[in-house]
Amino acid sequence: MMGATVSIGRDIASDNAHRYRATGCGEISMQMVWDAMGSWLERGDRFVALATVVNVYRSAPRPEGAMLGVSVRGELVGSVSGGCIESDVAFNAAQVIETGVPQLLGIGIEDETAWAAGLTCGGAIEIWVERLDRVAVTAIADLWKRAVPAVSMTWIGGATGSRQVVDAGAMTHVATGGDAPPVAVMDEAIGQARRIIGEGQRAPSGIREIIASGGMVHRVFLHAWPRHPRLIIFGAVHVAQSLVRFAHEVGFETCVIDPRSVFATDERLGHAGQLLRA
Repeated sequence: MMGATVSIGRDIASDNAHRYRATGCGEISMQMVWDAMGSWLERGDRFVALATVVNVYRSAPRPEGAMLGVSVRGELVGSVSGGCIESDVAFNAAQVIETGVPQLLGIGIEDETAWAAGLTCGGAIEIWVERLDRVAVTAIADLWKRAVPAVSMTWIGGATGSRQVVDAGAMTHVATGGDAPPVAVMDEAIGQARRIIGEGQRAPSGIREIIASGGMVHRVFLHAWPRHPRLIIFGAVHVAQSLVRFAHEVGFETCVIDPRSVFATDERLGHAGQLLRA
């Protein structure tokens, strides 16, 4: 059984001539999503669902790479739109958690479906919904927290999906098993991922199509992980305690500088990435 393709609102338009790329704080939602999914699995949930925007056509509120995590209890973290479609995506995510079969959702809007699920901004997006277990979430989250340049490779299609991460050291980490492509196709995707890492922030995320020797087309979503923004705080006073906690939740790396050892302590600033007593 292949990964299901589901249309909500209307089919994704094939014409990509008038495409606009949204911008957003991808690193913020990524941090929150991985933290929340990890906590759900730690409490005993066997699986979570991850919905990722893999294609954007025309105007859309969230860029490629935007993510929504869904628990077995229906809890949500992150976003794939401005709130227009999250409930519908969560419904499909529950099916993915139950069956293990990923889904590719096509979401847009037309006049006759204006009151159905759709994007009020008039654009259209594709969302890949997959099931992840604790091993996969831990592996990806650990790589993300290292804050090194990396590209996530998600293979679109197949009965179970497959995901790998290529880091700046040219190491390929298998995050999930599933329907991996032929070796030659995988090597080509890894090569493209490494080129994206080399280009840095200029390289856009998106779907690449790689043709195998037999003519079969393999679709892979290459997501260039955004760099973690950094916040430097001078003075480990009470305001810094709240600021460090908030900054951590939205994905910032934090460094607190204060020569007073009575204030600059791990107990007071446990979420700080670095404490400099100088």
